[in-house]
Amino acid sequence: MADMLLTAVHDIVRAQIDNPGPEAPPGSGSSTRLLRHLVWIHLFATVIAVVCWVQYARHQGVGRGRTITGVVVALVLGLASAGAGLVLGAGLD
Repeated sequence: MADMLLTAVHDIVRAQIDNPGPEAPPGSGSSTRLLRHLVWIHLFATVIAVVCWVQYARHQGVGRGRTITGVVVALVLGLASAGAGLVLGAGLD
């Protein structure tokens, strides 16, 4: 009997409370903008790192296969970390 009463009171109280939609925390606009700029800077730095690796590998006489492997690894790591930054930044929106 007490469980039914408690459940009924709980349902009445919950029906009175509005269910607000998701909203960004106050003041998160500037941090979201900063995160987006940092992701672009990160992608640009990834491209620069790949170009520098190719130039360094050519200068050192590293084989073509190892150079391509380094480029692929740098691109995958750069894009994965930029994607992770975007996913983590989605919580601010």
